[in-house]
Amino acid sequence: MKPKLSELEFKVGRVAKRDVLDSEVQAARARAEYNQALRERDIAYMKLKEIIGLDLDAPINLTSDFTFKLGDEEINLEESIKKALKDRIEVIQAEYALKAAEKGFEVAKASYAPNVNIYKEAEYDYQEALLKLEDAKTAVETDVREAYLKMKGAEESISVLEKSVEFARESARLAKLQYQAGFIRSIDVLTVENALKQVEVQKAAVIYGYNLAKAQFYNAIGGRN
Repeated sequence: MKPKLSELEFKVGRVAKRDVLDSEVQAARARAEYNQALRERDIAYMKLKEIIGLDLDAPINLTSDFTFKLGDEEINLEESIKKALKDRIEVIQAEYALKAAEKGFEVAKASYAPNVNIYKEAEYDYQEALLKLEDAKTAVETDVREAYLKMKGAEESISVLEKSVEFARESARLAKLQYQAGFIRSIDVLTVENALKQVEVQKAAVIYGYNLAKAQFYNAIGGRN
């Protein structure tokens, strides 16, 4: 019994030492990744300050949570398109141009015969203004539909990744139990935990993409109000 017990104690000690070495390697890797993330954050902040015209030394403080709630707000696409056609500056300008061309054509019709150049030019301007208005409406509707599809696509991706995060968390929980029972090494637990972190990062990136797509959507329809 004693030789077997000694052998078991030695084995347990050796495994513990190996776990410590594994943890040190993982910790060093995590520190390197963390420092890289800090550098990337600082670069992103500098680019943001440049875009919005802030001094490069000015501090930036986050004022809202990086969250997402499925079905948080109902959006009616057709109503949104109607709003965009009413509020977008391109359509408004094209409508004013059409009214001006229509008025000019009415004056030309009242004053000149159809074979006179002034009449023909006024008619051409009116027809051109009609086409430009239709083009503006088509472009705006396309813009809204594309922004809507991007937003819904990101929303669906978030739903999928939320499930992936749940599965990854459960895997991490089970891995910890297996480690405590002595079935796996600490590096195996760290591998599972890293997989969980990667899925969480992916989810955060998609949430960012969703929020950006939503902002682009509201910009496409001419604002929230």
